[in-house]
Amino acid sequence: VSDSPGMQCGVFILQGGEGILEGNEILHHACAGVEINQGGCGRLKNNTIRDNLGSGVLVSYRSLGELTANHIHSNGGNGCEVDEGGKANITACHIRGNGKYGCVIYDRAEVVIRECHIHDCSEGGVQVYESGRCTLTECDIRGHGYCGVEIFELGDCK
Repeated sequence: VSDSPGMQCGVFILQGGEGILEGNEILHHACAGVEINQGGCGRLKNNTIRDNLGSGVLVSYRSLGELTANHIHSNGGNGCEVDEGGKANITACHIRGNGKYGCVIYDRAEVVIRECHIHDCSEGGVQVYESGRCTLTECDIRGHGYCGVEIFELGDCK
């Protein structure tokens, strides 16, 4: 799924919609590669999501994202961003070389990150704040410009 005239994001899953994306390459969009928003549910497996100007994957506004074995890299913003009460399970993903953070969790979002490799992002690996909650299990987090894991402003990380 490459850029098309007028397309801001590669894939939108919105307003209670459900999407399953497997084995795709999603690249070169003006905003996020994949946006799951307004109660949408997205299952992403074995995709390459790269070179988007915004975040690779955005899960927002009470939506659910299941990300498994994806390669999320070289995006201008964050690799994965979860906010506004969104929930995500991120498992066995390679998240690297993004322009900001590998994963950002905030504004009441809840995220479980397991067995992921989060490397070499410009600012940091995982950032949790504004009542965001995150569980990190068996992850390899290293080589970031600022810090591996940053928790502040009522963020919670276990």
